[in-house]
Amino acid sequence: MSSLRMIIWFFEVLIWYGVLYFVQIPLRKSENWVIKVIALPVKLFFMTLVAFLFFIINSTITYRFGAGFTALYVAMAGDICGGIIDFVRRLVVKYRGGADKSESSFNPMILVCISLAACIFIFIYGVSNSGKIHEAKHEWQSDKLSKTYTIAFISDIHAGSSQPFETIQKLVDDINAENPDFILIGGDVTDEWTSYEEFVKTYEIMAGLKAPAYMVNGNHERQPGGKYIGGRTYTNEQLGEEIAKAGITLLSDEFVELNDEIVLLGREDESVSERYKWEKMENPYDESKFFIVLDHQPFDKEQLAAEISDLQLSGHTHAGQLWPMKYMCLLSGQPAYGEYIEPGTRLFVTAGTGNWMMPLRTEERCEWDLITLTP
Repeated sequence: MSSLRMIIWFFEVLIWYGVLYFVQIPLRKSENWVIKVIALPVKLFFMTLVAFLFFIINSTITYRFGAGFTALYVAMAGDICGGIIDFVRRLVVKYRGGADKSESSFNPMILVCISLAACIFIFIYGVSNSGKIHEAKHEWQSDKLSKTYTIAFISDIHAGSSQPFETIQKLVDDINAENPDFILIGGDVTDEWTSYEEFVKTYEIMAGLKAPAYMVNGNHERQPGGKYIGGRTYTNEQLGEEIAKAGITLLSDEFVELNDEIVLLGREDESVSERYKWEKMENPYDESKFFIVLDHQPFDKEQLAAEISDLQLSGHTHAGQLWPMKYMCLLSGQPAYGEYIEPGTRLFVTAGTGNWMMPLRTEERCEWDLITLTP
């Protein structure tokens, strides 16, 4: 994101806070304690709704006004922080028994300044957090293996719209420094906001990965949301060509033998109608080998109920990206982030190396995962 766009985006936050301030003037003037207490969860509900609309709903409005949605989210979060502080202040004053005198001497502009400071902090934290990709390490044991293997797992880079080339280059360098045996890419390397030039440049950088790399498509790779913002910037043929030029093997409901002990199945994304049902997937290799499923989305309940594998690696969720979306996902019974033990597999969902549409993350950290498999 350019410096000018970042400045405009920040001013959108301030504008939205100004709107919220004027809308809530009657609430601030009210002396009804109960109304002010109820207002906080109501505000939290609407902030969550804004995050939901931005992150989950695909429409012209969300695609075209993503910056506005995230600016409103930040402004609402700052306003809620100010409301919580005011609530605590009132409780302290009431406990000490000087409510009338304290309220008459309290300057409400102090609360406005606190809320604005919270907005600025959340904005700076969210942007900063979105641009730092951390290495997360995991270790799992299997009797099917005779030696130790390391796998680098990355997903959801969202190049162009989220992560700049400098960050992607550092990601490639960091992975190479760990010298993994294999690299698995869980999709959404690019998305609808990636220009053709950014698309080509991204795979030029990805070509620098030294270990054998395997990839599946995500739900944004083929730019289905391009219809909301003026069309696609590259074709499926160009996508396949650039992936191949980068030395990456693209899998679509295909099995591949990584070595004498490990088999990988790369699944077509769940958003694509051509994706095979799990019962049609027949492993042509020895079932005594360690079996990994690479599937962009972790939500196929039919597959997870029937799947027999040693490890499934997924992304897509960004661990919610905007608080409290991770917890909304968990409340709905869907995997959001981390390790889940399913009936026939171990499912791991990464937080992802990038962010959807805007470089803002208030939930978890961007990460790439170094997985060690031990005998």
